[in-house]
Amino acid sequence: MERLQPIPRLTELEILKIQLKLSLDMSQAQDLDEILKLCMFAGIEISGADCGGVYLINASNKDMYLHCHVGLGEAFISAARYYSKDSPNMRIVMNNQSIYQNHGEIHDRVQQVLLDEGLKAVGVIPISHKGVPVACLNVASHELNEFSDFSKHTLAATAAQMGLYVQKYLVESQLKDSMSDLFSLFETIKDFLFILDSHGKMLEINKVVYERLGYEKHELLGQSVLIVHPPEHHPQVIQIVGAMISGEIDQCVIPLVCKNDNLIPVQTFVTKGTWGGKEAFIGVSRDISAQVRSDFERAQLLDQLHQAQKMEAIGKLAGGVAHDMNNVLTSINGISSVMQLDLDSNHPMNEDINHILSACERGRSLTKNLLGFARKGKFDPKYVALNEVVTEALALLKHTLPKGVSLRPDLSPDLRLIHADATQIVHALLNLALNASDAMSGRGTLEIITRGEHRARDQGQRAQEFICLEVRDDGCGMSPETQAHIFEPFFTTKRKGEGTGLGLSMVYGTMESHGGWVEVDSEVTRGTRMRLYFPSTHPRRRAPTPAPREVPMKTTILFVDDEDLVRAAGRRMLERIGYRVRLASDGFEASALYEAHREEIALVLSDLNMPNLDGAATFRRLKAIDPDVKVFILSGYFHEETVNALLADGVLGFIPKPYDLETLKEKICHLVPLR
Repeated sequence: MERLQPIPRLTELEILKIQLKLSLDMSQAQDLDEILKLCMFAGIEISGADCGGVYLINASNKDMYLHCHVGLGEAFISAARYYSKDSPNMRIVMNNQSIYQNHGEIHDRVQQVLLDEGLKAVGVIPISHKGVPVACLNVASHELNEFSDFSKHTLAATAAQMGLYVQKYLVESQLKDSMSDLFSLFETIKDFLFILDSHGKMLEINKVVYERLGYEKHELLGQSVLIVHPPEHHPQVIQIVGAMISGEIDQCVIPLVCKNDNLIPVQTFVTKGTWGGKEAFIGVSRDISAQVRSDFERAQLLDQLHQAQKMEAIGKLAGGVAHDMNNVLTSINGISSVMQLDLDSNHPMNEDINHILSACERGRSLTKNLLGFARKGKFDPKYVALNEVVTEALALLKHTLPKGVSLRPDLSPDLRLIHADATQIVHALLNLALNASDAMSGRGTLEIITRGEHRARDQGQRAQEFICLEVRDDGCGMSPETQAHIFEPFFTTKRKGEGTGLGLSMVYGTMESHGGWVEVDSEVTRGTRMRLYFPSTHPRRRAPTPAPREVPMKTTILFVDDEDLVRAAGRRMLERIGYRVRLASDGFEASALYEAHREEIALVLSDLNMPNLDGAATFRRLKAIDPDVKVFILSGYFHEETVNALLADGVLGFIPKPYDLETLKEKICHLVPLR
């Protein structure tokens, strides 16, 4: 432990010099530690002591700790390093009164640690600012028995001088810490932060700004905020900055531009504040790229939803038109077929009736195509020849394709049959052909090819016979990126409003439901080949059709339909076959008639789509009356699920509209014997 040599009593001039030098040194001090050490050595020099220290007071906790010291032993320092707010020493200091103890008082009143240190005179001088202690100067001597009154007076005056500088540096230190915390916070925020002056120049920015925008920090500081906005937005930015200065708005959505010209969409919030004691604007810009993408995707989904809803509405409309058309065709077809039976073979009206029946058949083909748009899944799979289905589609395409498209069919003969819904295959082929026409911009060659192929679907599978339907065009072709998405619902390369993106997804679904698949071979500018593969099959043997039996004249059929013309045609056909007929216009009337005449009614023929009580509800109502009731369902517009459920529940069969007399006779004359 090194002690300072006692200083002889100083003159007033020497004291004044010490105080002036202290003021000069403290004004040039770099930090608080240097300030406190200057206070300690000045106090020791003024008092003539040989040791001492300075305590710094914690204003928030009201305690103090020894910040610097000189000439004191380790045991003393250890005992006197810290004083809590409740300690007697702390209360003495906060009283803001200097305390001095001389040689005799130390021996009589001070604790043992002071005696062990060998101190003879001790002074405790609070260092205050505006009456509030901020530090405490302690001086002590191992040689002097007491401090003179002049020293005490000088120390009191000097302590006030010390308090001014200590407080100044405490405030500056706190400010520095606050600024350090502020900049730490500034740099940890992931948003773009700008401090702008009243002219829109950047005073400060965080690292997100210059790192993400690709600048060095010095390239932006002092520059107008316009530098980080696209040139085409500069007039808008100037207007917005003016509106922000006037307080009209506090936020905007204008993208930031990177040094490499990439754009970052942001939403900017601005508030008024101060920076460096001057008015400033604090701007926070949040990257909204994810939100913009989400909004775009949401808009796409809404557009797709609208397209899907439109397609659903078109499907319902097509189904409704087909339903009404089938009712009309049923009545025309039925009555015409009855009339033809009643005429002599040489009657001149026979030719007219044949024309009527031929027109009905064409109408039936039309409604069949309409129903293909309206219903989902395959409902009526049969053993069909693919070439016949393709030929039916070709007849439609001849009137649909632009005149600039040359249609070239190449259909291999003697193909095996496929088990399929012909209507859905027609629609799949129409979709592919119309897409090919669009790819050729309405001018080119469209080839439609059928052939048999012995191959395996996937590697490792056994080869078998498949029937291939290929649609080949010489249009613009597709890139690999486009090919990767063509079967996704709503994906389309057509301009907005020109396509739904559902065509190829419907083709894909059709092939999946038929146990087949689609292959695509396309190259940009070299055209496209779409190949549909169907499993080939042999038709099952059908049971021989029993010869028609004589129908008892007293057999009664209950015919239910809400259309007057259909009921009239139904009566004519059934009576011509030989049945007695009762008619009902809806399910309630049918239930009442059946309950009243159940002993004579052998069969109920009921329309599926009726107001009040539809065919399904009518069947359940009749079954509640008679569990053994025999019911056939008739409809020109139906859903696979509904019909399958009715068949599973006990409906004997289904007859699609339009039907003629022979179809009706074939269906109902081979039922279980009628009563």
